[in-house]
Amino acid sequence: MTNPITLRATPTIQRDRPQLQPTLNTTLDTSTTLTPDSTHRRARRRQDPLGPSDRDFDRIARHITRFDPRPGIPTNTRSYLRVIEFHADRIPHASQDDKIFLIRLTSNGEVNGFIERQPKAIKHDYNELCKAILAEYSDYGASGTLTAAMAVKQAHNELAECYYHRLRQAFFGNRNYEGMEEDTNFRALYLQNLHPNLSQLLGVYACPLTQDIRQLKTLVARAQGKHRIQHASAPIGPGPSKSI
Repeated sequence: MTNPITLRATPTIQRDRPQLQPTLNTTLDTSTTLTPDSTHRRARRRQDPLGPSDRDFDRIARHITRFDPRPGIPTNTRSYLRVIEFHADRIPHASQDDKIFLIRLTSNGEVNGFIERQPKAIKHDYNELCKAILAEYSDYGASGTLTAAMAVKQAHNELAECYYHRLRQAFFGNRNYEGMEEDTNFRALYLQNLHPNLSQLLGVYACPLTQDIRQLKTLVARAQGKHRIQHASAPIGPGPSKSI
């Protein structure tokens, strides 16, 4: 008699299968590494979704010369801040944080470090930060002095405009701010250092105390034109002038 075959159930082997885990996005967001103020600016952007994006700032930054002040090298800080203001005013819905971010994006590491050292009342306030940057870096390369300007004299037959630019550079150096050419000392020196031929033609018609620099430059240009006409029509030598 045949013994019945008993079938035993073989235990199934449970192999460890890797469980699917949600993948993490490890892509580095470069916008968060630009400045420490990026997080603060992003929070403001969430409040105002119409604000500028990082792409907008990258596009604008390409048109702004990098602010790289160094001791001994002329740096026009006022001009740089005016460029920042010019572009910032054309960004729709731009906040103070956006303007500060634009400064950080277009400045070197030393300037960014300077901003970081400022108290919150300054580094988070655009207007106060501009004042601090101007006070810190406006003297870089600004070597204009009254003593240097006094030595600038208009040469014989030198164009009045060329003389004016030389005098302005010597007087103000690298400084550049609104209304600076209306300085009374500068206007007086402009007339004082003219060539004697032009000074005689001007006489008492030019006054640095009552006329602005544009009026004075107009009078000087007219005097130089008159002098050229007189010089061209004057006889050459002791004899009568020869017609050409």
